[in-house]
Order: sequence, then C-alpha cells, then structure tokens
Amino acid sequence: MSFLGDLINPYSVLSIIGMCKNAGKTTVLNHIIHKTAGKKITLAFTSVGRDGEAIDIVTNTAKPGIYVYAGSLIATAEGLLDACDITKEILLTTGISTPLGEIVVIRALSGGYVQLAGPSTTSQLERLAQAFSRFGADKIIIDGAVSRKTFSALQHGGTQAVILCTGASYNASMETVVKETLFVSKLFSLPPQDAPHGVPPSDAGGAKFVLCGKECIRLPNNMGIEEGLRKHAQNDTTQVYVAGALSDAILEPLFRAGVNLAGLQFVVYDAGKILISAAAYEKLLLRNCGIQVLRGIKLLAIAINPVSAYGYSFDKELFRESLTRQTDIPVINVQERPAAQGDTND
Repeated sequence: MSFLGDLINPYSVLSIIGMCKNAGKTTVLNHIIHKTAGKKITLAFTSVGRDGEAIDIVTNTAKPGIYVYAGSLIATAEGLLDACDITKEILLTTGISTPLGEIVVIRALSGGYVQLAGPSTTSQLERLAQAFSRFGADKIIIDGAVSRKTFSALQHGGTQAVILCTGASYNASMETVVKETLFVSKLFSLPPQDAPHGVPPSDAGGAKFVLCGKECIRLPNNMGIEEGLRKHAQNDTTQVYVAGALSDAILEPLFRAGVNLAGLQFVVYDAGKILISAAAYEKLLLRNCGIQVLRGIKLLAIAINPVSAYGYSFDKELFRESLTRQTDIPVINVQERPAAQGDTND
C-alpha cells in the first residue's frame, strides 16, 4: 500500500491528532484515503469537531479539502450535507445533536469532497463506531484532537492507534516544536499497567482521585490530593488514580507544598489523559515519581508539516532529522518521499 499504509493496516480504529491547528491532519487523512483507493477497503470517517472546510474558521487560513471515494462511510452534521459534493445515500439518522444539526451516517455513491462534523463525547463516538461496523466499515478513521488540551478525547470510538501531526504552526522555534513533540511521543510510549486493586479501569465511583495503598480510598470531590495524602498518611499510598485528566493544576499544589512524592505513581486511563507540561513532568521525575497508564495507544508515526500557516517555514530535512535522531517512532512527511524511512511509495 505505502509505508504509512502498512503501518495502519493492523488497526481497525485510528485517530489522527495534531499538536496544533494547521499541523497537517487533513493532509495525512487525504494521503491515507488516496493510498487506500482501489484496495477494496471500506473506510469510515468522522471528526471530533469540524474538518474539511476550505477556510479554517479559527485561524482564517486556507485548508485542503477531504476527498473520499465511492463506498466510503461518513458521519457528519445534517447542516453540512449540502457542502458534501458527493452523491450520497443516507443510512442512519443518529439522534445526536450538534450546533450544525443532527449527526447522520451516509455512504458515498461517488467520489468528491466532504466536510466532517462529529460528536465529542465518548458514548456518542462509540455509537458511531458501532454503526460504521454494522454498515461494513473495515477501518474507522477519527479526525481527532487539534491540541494537547483535547487529547483526552482519544478513547473516543475505541481508538487503537494514533498518528501525531506536528509542524511549524505550533511555534516559530523549531527547537520548541521538536522538544514538545518528543515529549508527547514519550507519553504515548508509556506501557499499559494493571488497574490498582479495587479501581475499575475507567471508573472511580464518581471520585476525581483515588488513593491506593493498603486500601483504595475515594476522596470527596472537594478534597485535593495534597489534603488526601495528609489525612490518610497511614494508608501508605503508592498510587493515585486520577479519573479525568492529569494537569499542571493538579500537580502544582503538591509541588508548592513540598509533598514527598517519592515512589508515588499517578495512574490515568490512557496517554490522552496526560495534559501536563514537560516542565511538570521533569519535576515529577526529579521527585522519583512517575505516571502509569491503564490502556496503551499505539503511536504509529509522527507526521511533520514544515510550513506554518502564519507565513514562515522550517528547513524540512533539518526538522525531520531533529526528530528522527531522538526517537524510534517513524517520522514522515507525506507530501514527499520519506527516504529516511526507506519508503518509495509515499
């Protein structure tokens, strides 16, 4: 198929996420669609948010359209159906409401450009994934998060693998982009661990934090981790299960109070729930503290876009080399032949 096509082949649910707007998510999506054409693979598409419009409504910059082939399945908002220039068959009205109308599932009867607008909750995307499977989807692609703040959507729809898009639009400093991209890739490389005894993998019984030591203690939602550790010192807590996202706002009070964190592990559902900064992560490591995930998400590749939407660009080879020499994750530029990856088909 192609180097990237070979990477995604084993996975039935894939998310394409970006470090920022204009990182190249749509370009990667179009590349996958193009390389899959003629392979007798039924692709299904939806988006966490909106994509496929000609002009980005946030940055007011031009965007590539999303071109699909006949047979593809698309979930989008009813208000965008007229913007999809394909011959379409409506398969399902989902009852899922969005600002752009009800989400509907359609089949493309001809090739053409589409706009995607999907739901943003886990249960709704899981419903769509189930519907796609009923209608014969071989591979579901979720046009996913567009910033670190929205990575927590990764478990939506049962995502098994991720392509991380990064580029010059994230920051004018290539050094900063490389550092932050490598940090995110490190988080995705965390191996999955068993859930703390007494804590279901995705549920803390309504509590935000659970202290796990001699027993699992669910803290009241008005109690922070610092207070909980102090109050339950006799529990000998070794793990703190965080039901939502682990953020700097959660960790900073612990740092300021000088809490002894040595040997403590913060446990989250998956890497998409880790929204801390690189600086906060370094502080954890200095305190002999770590982070564990219950569910692994395979990071397949880092896709780079050396051109910024804001009028500047990076040296594409230097950008690629700066990443490849510091990670084992494949680094690709789908708009050219990625010789560094040994691929001759992309």
